[in-house]
Amino acid sequence: MATTTSQSSIMMILLLAVIAHLPLLTFAAVVDPTLIESSLGHAKQRPLSPDFNRVPVTLGVMSRCADAHLCEKIFNDVIEEVGHDIIDLKLQFVAKLDESEAHYGVKCKHGPLECAGNVHELCVAQHSGGSKKWWPFVQCINNKTVESIGEILLAESCTGDVGLDWEKDGIKECIEGDEGVDLLKENVEKTGTLGITCVYFTSVPLNRH
Repeated sequence: MATTTSQSSIMMILLLAVIAHLPLLTFAAVVDPTLIESSLGHAKQRPLSPDFNRVPVTLGVMSRCADAHLCEKIFNDVIEEVGHDIIDLKLQFVAKLDESEAHYGVKCKHGPLECAGNVHELCVAQHSGGSKKWWPFVQCINNKTVESIGEILLAESCTGDVGLDWEKDGIKECIEGDEGVDLLKENVEKTGTLGITCVYFTSVPLNRH
């Protein structure tokens, strides 16, 4: 009888995978690299249990923040190891609601273009059908110069690069209309409720009781 992979074991595998890719030498003395390789290899060979729920993963980020880009780059390496099927990946944008801010009603740490970049990522996530599409979009954005993040031409270009249609998939309308503003406000409000105030990673539901 085949052994299935439980959510708790996946959470441990995710933790090991993140540690494996962190550029911190201090972890070398704590985690045996062979343990990480063994755990990842074992997970790939085991089917998910029928009642498996994807492990919630939340990244607290800002679209024009270098630290956030590093966090996302590290986690991209993890995703390449474990895939998208075992995780429920979400981005929470670190910003503050501020109705005095024109257009978005949100104050972003790195200025209005960061708010625009956040909206671009949220709209693609909303209209892409899952992280297999929107996560590559985020990586495409991050691979460009930070000065270009928030520019509409970059968002349109990366949308096409990941196989989405700028207009037919509703991304253009979302970004240029009220939907994108609403998504940003809702996301930032939830970020505040969760108490995320800086670049952040967790593989445990923050609202679990």
